[in-house]
Amino acid sequence: MHINHIRFFLTVLSAFLFLHCSSSVPALSEKERNALNSSAEFPEYRLGCGDVIEVKFYKNERFSRVQPIRPDGRITLERIGDIPAAGLTPSTLDSTITAAYTAFVLEPEVTVFVTEFASQKVFVFGEVQEPGIYPLDNEMTYLQALTAAGGPTDMAKMSNVLLIRGGGLAAKREYFMNLRPRAQSKVEEKLGYVQSRDLIYVPATALGNANKFMKQFYGTILPPIEVYLRALLWQ
Repeated sequence: MHINHIRFFLTVLSAFLFLHCSSSVPALSEKERNALNSSAEFPEYRLGCGDVIEVKFYKNERFSRVQPIRPDGRITLERIGDIPAAGLTPSTLDSTITAAYTAFVLEPEVTVFVTEFASQKVFVFGEVQEPGIYPLDNEMTYLQALTAAGGPTDMAKMSNVLLIRGGGLAAKREYFMNLRPRAQSKVEEKLGYVQSRDLIYVPATALGNANKFMKQFYGTILPPIEVYLRALLWQ
């Protein structure tokens, strides 16, 4: 009688483990399979408060400046004073400065360079060593973003990394990326470099999901089962 109870219990437990492990890694949907084939537009970088920029005058070096964008979103230049910078692209800002200096300089040639991207962040979570928020470097690749987070864990599924891009719920786009070494260049051809406020999530492999479950199983589920089995044996 007791042996039959134990066999029944173990049969149910085995079925539960099989269903849990098999359902923890769902098949990719059509949306996920086609995500990398969709086209993406790569907007020009927009300046933010804290970014350090160089305003370069090629014919009139004395007007050149390297300075951070202040918390009020402005910079200060000789002759023209304070001008807005945050929210503009570098090309828009250099056009604005060029137009302003035509009153003082004959045919000014101005270029704006971003020397420090202090305002831009990337979010990296999932199967990485140190999940968190990291500064965005110029032309940062997706693997470089993972490296900033300590690199992927042994259980990372690098062939199906999720990228969430865009501001606001309506503008958000989701992409699934294959970041294994031979495939990364193709991803960057389609999606470009990491952009400000990108969220990168590295999922676990099937083995990783099973490993997490077994840790939970042995830590929280198995002890009550052992008590139950012992009670059956001693009845």
